[in-house]
Amino acid sequence: MANKVMSLHDAVEKYVHDNDVLCFGGFTTNRKPYAAVYEILRQGKTGFVGWSGPAGGDWDMLIGEGRIRAYINCYTANSGYTNVARRFRAAIEKGELTYEDYSQDVLMLQLHAASLGLPYLPVRMMQGSGLVKYWGISEEQRKTMEGVDNLKCAEIENPFEPGEKLLAVPVPKLDCAIIHVQQASPDGTCIIEGDEFHDIDIAIAAKRTIVTCEEIVSDEYIRRDPTKTRIFGECVNAVVRAPYGAWPSQC
Repeated sequence: MANKVMSLHDAVEKYVHDNDVLCFGGFTTNRKPYAAVYEILRQGKTGFVGWSGPAGGDWDMLIGEGRIRAYINCYTANSGYTNVARRFRAAIEKGELTYEDYSQDVLMLQLHAASLGLPYLPVRMMQGSGLVKYWGISEEQRKTMEGVDNLKCAEIENPFEPGEKLLAVPVPKLDCAIIHVQQASPDGTCIIEGDEFHDIDIAIAAKRTIVTCEEIVSDEYIRRDPTKTRIFGECVNAVVRAPYGAWPSQC
């Protein structure tokens, strides 16, 4: 079995690149990879296209430090501290953030579609809503932005039901995913206790995946009960022991 254990500094230095299409695991105030975000900030990494899922203070800090080139999101909050995340809100109000929003159900399905390798995703959600009519990033602007799809969405016809209209949305092409879990073995196999959110999808979809964990356990331990393992080691590039690595979010 490959040993992928390394320091947080080395994992971020090697696997997080400037201008990456980046995604974090967790959900707003649950299992957010804060330790890794702090290290990204320390190393000065920047220029990210963020596919954020339900975001919290993790993305809020990167936005506040001006590290995000384009931000694709369903909502950004920091419940328990503030509702709408403050740096995100300030950047939107000042017009400083290149931003686009999908509904939460569609964005989570986009991340799942990425794990399946689909070229695009047909959905019924968002049809007839302002999310289709009002775009955050113009067609002209997005054509000049590497890592941002040429269209936010497009109406298509269902080939199996002529006359039925569907909405096609892009599938993110993730360069890097970062996830915090409770337990991981040295080869990157992970146990997630509680809700999985979109973590498994982005671990599969991304070209490079970093896992931070509360505890590193042996390969023998992780094999004892395969029903508990959630992320396959082949998806993971780096394993970092980071106790309380999700603080101040819940874990």
